[in-house]
Amino acid sequence: MGKLLGHISVSDNIGLLSDAWVETFERECGLVTIFNRDWCDSEDIINYGYLYFGNIISRQSIPFSNYMEICMKLYVTNEKDVVYQLCDHESDISFSKFWGKDIDSTCCAIRVRGEDGYVLKESCASILPHILYEYLYDLYEFFECYHKSYDPSLCERKFWQVGVVVEPTTRILLYEATAVVMEKCFHLLGINSGSIAQSLLALSSAKRPMDVNAPVADAESDNKKQKRAVGGAPDDSVITRLLIPVAARDPPKNPRFEPFSISLNITTDPELKKGKLLGHISVSDNIGLLSDAWVETFEPECGLVTIFNRDWCDSEDIINYGYLYFGNICSRQSIPFSNYMEICMKLYVTNEKDVVYQLCDHESDISFSKFWGKDIDSTCCAIRVRGEDGYVMMHYILLKDAVDAAIELTCTSLDDNLKVYGRIFAYYGNNFDYQCAPEVLSLQQNFYMALLYEEYTSSISSGAIIPLRKSLMAVPNKDGSLVIEFMLEDESGNEILSQCCEIPSQTRGSTLKTLDGLGCSFSVKVVWSQGEGCGKVGSYLL
Repeated sequence: MGKLLGHISVSDNIGLLSDAWVETFERECGLVTIFNRDWCDSEDIINYGYLYFGNIISRQSIPFSNYMEICMKLYVTNEKDVVYQLCDHESDISFSKFWGKDIDSTCCAIRVRGEDGYVLKESCASILPHILYEYLYDLYEFFECYHKSYDPSLCERKFWQVGVVVEPTTRILLYEATAVVMEKCFHLLGINSGSIAQSLLALSSAKRPMDVNAPVADAESDNKKQKRAVGGAPDDSVITRLLIPVAARDPPKNPRFEPFSISLNITTDPELKKGKLLGHISVSDNIGLLSDAWVETFEPECGLVTIFNRDWCDSEDIINYGYLYFGNICSRQSIPFSNYMEICMKLYVTNEKDVVYQLCDHESDISFSKFWGKDIDSTCCAIRVRGEDGYVMMHYILLKDAVDAAIELTCTSLDDNLKVYGRIFAYYGNNFDYQCAPEVLSLQQNFYMALLYEEYTSSISSGAIIPLRKSLMAVPNKDGSLVIEFMLEDESGNEILSQCCEIPSQTRGSTLKTLDGLGCSFSVKVVWSQGEGCGKVGSYLL
């Protein structure tokens, strides 16, 4: 037995049936998802058994013409979270023979072979890029120390502090061995480093030590070259500069990228007041250093976290020129980050007549190098992206050292026949720096708070845990605190609870608070942790 995740989709790659398929935010072709499961909603399966499909994501059954493209990426996990690849396949299916026969129907099957039980998780864990980067850095550091301490003007033999006798011939062999090891590491990383052996052997006869602190190309261009090289593209000019783990110089920290809200602006239709939002927003670790600390996903090549994901069937109600708070992300912890992050935003709005407006279709890299270079612990950020029919702004906070707060709210008592409505928010306290003037603090704070609960049809009952739309937040570790604010009323609009409680952050354990209102009381429980992999997260910067 196991858990099945991944996706199966078909699309009209000819484009003849685009107007007859599901209306989708991928405008270029009709596309229908037949199966789509992530870690959080994987499907129970039996090996050598079969699984029946549920409803497809479409407004009708699937038409077809002469050709169809099929995409299948399926993975199975066992109880130990070992991942097996069933298939990773894309191909075209031709129906021309079927159309040429004098028949009305036919039964078909497509067989796709994957890696047949090859354990992806164990394979990736043994050659994760940051492990090689760390090893290369340590090797280079030892080599630099050795090379600088060697003085050819002294005698042919020299006793080193470690008690090893090194002769000139042995020294050359050491240079050659170092070059071989470094070239193997670069080869595993997909980097064409040129001849390291020639460079190191030239150093072996040099009169002055090598200066590894000499100026190098700018970080941004180096990163782009490295990204191309790691992807497998040949590039003779790729960098030989190594990624330097900050953990070798500074105490390890636990950085977090905390997304809060997006503001939505459709500018091409002045009459649009309300609509439905669909599309997706995701961020990924495009350097590949944080893969082991992010969500476990069926895309094994990089850490990727989905922040927002809605299709036609579950689109989100929005108000034009308003803003929308994010719910829980598709991750087992809050989002770590290093020096760069890739963001993908594809958002669309529909009105009651099913007219589609494009808010954005955007992919780019975000650099955090300036943030790391400043002597600050946090910063409020926003990214503005323009589409064909408007623009969107996403608001997020960067924390250099954070703890994860898992929030649980329970209605401990409730009077009979009392119905509760309203909102519950969470935001940072203890005079957190929102980087704005005092007179606009409340406005700025609105963009950087989390909406935990919003309900205008009563769903709160006595003794029950309140279903939260967001229950996990990253909170500043040093002198940080989390404020949870209740704004609740009864069905007549009378205020029954308008209080907030502030909870200081801590690295582990839990905190319990109680709030009493008119005819009701609530308990607030926060479980603190620093997330899995926090010893490595944030320790590898360019």
